[in-house]
Amino acid sequence: MSGQKIRFLTSAEKMSSLGKHSRIDERMEGDPNAFVSVLIDGDCFQSLSSFWTNKYVCNDQDGGREAAAALTHAIGDWLLNWKFEVMPLTVHISGNHEWLGDAYFDANVIPSRANFGWFLQGFNSVESLVEFVPTEERISIPAYRGRSLTDTLKVNLLDPHCKLILFGGVIDESATKIVQDYNTATEKLMVFKNSRGAQSLTRLLPKLQQCSFQGIFRDIEHRPQVKRPKPVIYRNALGQRVDPPIRPMESIVVAPPAMMDDLIVNN
Repeated sequence: MSGQKIRFLTSAEKMSSLGKHSRIDERMEGDPNAFVSVLIDGDCFQSLSSFWTNKYVCNDQDGGREAAAALTHAIGDWLLNWKFEVMPLTVHISGNHEWLGDAYFDANVIPSRANFGWFLQGFNSVESLVEFVPTEERISIPAYRGRSLTDTLKVNLLDPHCKLILFGGVIDESATKIVQDYNTATEKLMVFKNSRGAQSLTRLLPKLQQCSFQGIFRDIEHRPQVKRPKPVIYRNALGQRVDPPIRPMESIVVAPPAMMDDLIVNN
């Protein structure tokens, strides 16, 4: 691995790379307009309690900023395998923010659902081309406005400037056809192995590579295994099972205290 340092473009440099080239762009090897696209559908991680790790979400806005910075640095490690000194990065994460907030609240990760909103504010404040977008609003970046993640995937696959796509989501029939028809899709596309659409994509493209960022997103292999609690079984002094009534009954006869003492609780 070379000692070449990866540096991300600023917002102005990223926008200039869409048209005229800056001096930094001219120093790039290969395609001066090359970029990496990260597309994640948060709703496709519903098999987990949620997909961001707790250490970020519980820190509100600071945690959101830390999550965005950690994500870009983690992807930078992947870019070390590419021969570009400068690589613009676009990250689009969509999802039902109310469902995700409920998931973290129900798991006692955050004290209130509002904390997840503060986390998202911090995440979106770090970089103009790194954002979380509620599902109903789709993508807010002007160049991608009105497009779903699947639409953006199709555009990225056909865009020669897009050198790498990290995808976590489910594709529809139209996108499936494009993936099948695109000869170098397996070289350009990587799928998050903990997303719900990973299995269908790997069946479609057996040589498709999978990526994982364990420190940022949860892996389905590493999720905690929660066992169902054992039911409480009531037995009397003779060892016979005594089941309580399903619902209270007004006509039930209360046993005398001497008989109640004979009831034994077995776990």
